[in-house]
Amino acid sequence: ALLREKGLHARRSYKTTRNVGKLLTDASKANALFTVILGQELDRGCVVVKNMESGEQVEVQQNQLLDHITS
Repeated sequence: ALLREKGLHARRSYKTTRNVGKLLTDASKANALFTVILGQELDRGCVVVKNMESGEQVEVQQNQLLDHITS
């Protein structure tokens, strides 16, 4: 919701799969610039952000997510 409030297009996958690779393939086909992966990092208040062009993945504090993907 926060990303949409700031004018960014955001999608959520409702697929029930543990195959993250398949979900990333779907995001790539949708021409996503970034993907946000929610996993065990949430326990620490973090998410993993993947740059779909470069393939780089970084762990980011949830409260810094917007700054990270718009910088």
